[in-house]
Amino acid sequence: MKIIINESQLRLIVENEGEGKLLSVNEYIMEQLGVVGIVELLKTSGRYVGIKFNGDLTISILYYLLTSELGKEEGREILEYFCDNLVVVNGTIDITTTPITSFEKLRFAYGFDAGNRNGVIHLPSLVELKNYGFFNNTDGVYLPELVEVRGDLYFVNSNITSLPKLRKAGTLNLLRCKEMTSLPELVEVREEGDEEYSNLTISETKISDLPKLKSVAGDFNMRHNVGIKSLDAMPSLEYVGFNFDLERSLLSDYVDEKEIRDKIEVGNNVWL
Repeated sequence: MKIIINESQLRLIVENEGEGKLLSVNEYIMEQLGVVGIVELLKTSGRYVGIKFNGDLTISILYYLLTSELGKEEGREILEYFCDNLVVVNGTIDITTTPITSFEKLRFAYGFDAGNRNGVIHLPSLVELKNYGFFNNTDGVYLPELVEVRGDLYFVNSNITSLPKLRKAGTLNLLRCKEMTSLPELVEVREEGDEEYSNLTISETKISDLPKLKSVAGDFNMRHNVGIKSLDAMPSLEYVGFNFDLERSLLSDYVDEKEIRDKIEVGNNVWL
């Protein structure tokens, strides 16, 4: 299908292009050109290395529209190319109920919702999520470059295996992520203005050390954790703002409450 892009449309895109060689697209341009037109421009212009999208993207809607118009194979191929060339999304990406799992160039998004779906989610370039990331009940998530999530980051029942560069999250929930063994760079769990709910959960994981973790503003839940057996595995931890729950964890067999409080300031209860 050949898309003809007129001069005024091209001029609008060029005028809105403000990220070096990123093709800047807003909802109006998306409505005018569609995914097919944007992909064709990206392929033929030779001047852009990716897309900056200003707005929310519900990928299931795009998938339905493209496959209905072009057929399943061609529609999916075009949408996969579009998604793999997203670099910045100033909005939320929702990929629930679609077969799309890869965003090769994505470095920044406001939010990402991939919960309750099959397939491993590939986000090899993602560095920051401004608000949240929901990856519950997924077959796995590949996030080798993720450094910061300012809001909630959830992986409940996910097969995620590592977050090698994550330094900060507003909330981090790894409940029943049984293949997780370490968070080597995590320093802080805190969302400004929402500290009471800035929780860290590593329950039912094999995480065996948190070498750089300094503080958790809310609850620290490591119930049923089978990896950490000494406070020395958390040598930098100084502060837990609310409850510290170690019930039925491996560590609870080796420490008492006094030993914990002598080393770590805990704002509320210590449960062993």
